[in-house]
Amino acid sequence: LEPSNSFNYAVVRRGQIYRDPDNGDLLGYEAIPVGEAEVRDFGAPSTAVLSRTFREALIGDRLLTAEPEAFSENFYPRAPDGEINGRIIAVTDGVAQIGQYYIVAMNRGTDHGLEPGHVLDILQAGRRARDPYGLRSVALPESYAGQLIVFKVTPRVSYGLVMSVTEPVHVLDKVEKPVAGRR
Repeated sequence: LEPSNSFNYAVVRRGQIYRDPDNGDLLGYEAIPVGEAEVRDFGAPSTAVLSRTFREALIGDRLLTAEPEAFSENFYPRAPDGEINGRIIAVTDGVAQIGQYYIVAMNRGTDHGLEPGHVLDILQAGRRARDPYGLRSVALPESYAGQLIVFKVTPRVSYGLVMSVTEPVHVLDKVEKPVAGRR
């Protein structure tokens, strides 16, 4: 470690890989917060003390320079100006079914016009179901499943809080600009 202006570091664990389901591009890696460390002695190796932990620190966890959070709790819910047409690519803690108040990651960000405060509709991706009277499966139409509000945005990935659900929500379901009367 090299000394920095601050001797505090975020301890993170590499989580899942974020890939764009539309084209397979690498969007980034999930950084699971483990805690905070204060470096006491710089050297080879350096010595640090865990000053705060959220989960057990393990060999292989990484130190990142602690950055002040740019999160503002003052934003106004509104629809985005343009079309979004994104997908949910991950959910915090990797559950199979996403419910109200879960945090999700999406494959759209500032490069696509998203900002904190934007409200998006969640649509169940067209699923396939077996035709009970035939031997084939049929594509089901997309259906409204809920709404989320975007609270953190990077150029190609954003994070949202699911505010309401009317149907089960899953990874790869669609997110898009709200349509009046859709519910």
